[in-house]
Amino acid sequence: MIELKHTQPAGGLPLRNGLTSPGSVITSGLVLVLAMAITGCQKQSAEVELPPPVVRVAAIAPGTLAQPDLTGVIVAKTQSAVGFQVSGRIADRVVKRGAVVKAGEVLATLDDADFKAKQAAAQAQAQQAQAEARFAQQNFRIRSSQIQSSSRQSKRTGQPSATRTSAAGIGIYDAQGPVCRCGCCC
Repeated sequence: MIELKHTQPAGGLPLRNGLTSPGSVITSGLVLVLAMAITGCQKQSAEVELPPPVVRVAAIAPGTLAQPDLTGVIVAKTQSAVGFQVSGRIADRVVKRGAVVKAGEVLATLDDADFKAKQAAAQAQAQQAQAEARFAQQNFRIRSSQIQSSSRQSKRTGQPSATRTSAAGIGIYDAQGPVCRCGCCC
């Protein structure tokens, strides 16, 4: 003989033979039906069918391609870093980005307003230094003639004029430096 015994009945009191009451069986059945109903109400993930891929069929025959379909990256054979000899703003870019250029071809032009202003300032500085040199030479000649005409004056009076003359010559050299670098007199 086989006996079914539950340690804890699902809803009723155990009977003498170890089985549960009919009310507990009904309660257990209702709980089971509700559990199944709740899980049935949830959205189930439906598998979406993808359309079949489009396939093109072509006959293979020897020949040439009219237009090749290639994938890749195009890199320039030769790349060069370019720059201007003087600083300034770009006024005009003659060549478009990525265009093929030849050696000596003009790529861009600079706005020369700043350059011309610097050049004019350097020329003015050079002219001022030349004027100071002429003044120092004239002053030296005057002092030299005064020294030669007057034997009483000491030789020291002529030395400051000679010093100023040589300093003015150095000033001319320094002032002409920026002018010569700009290419106007070299």
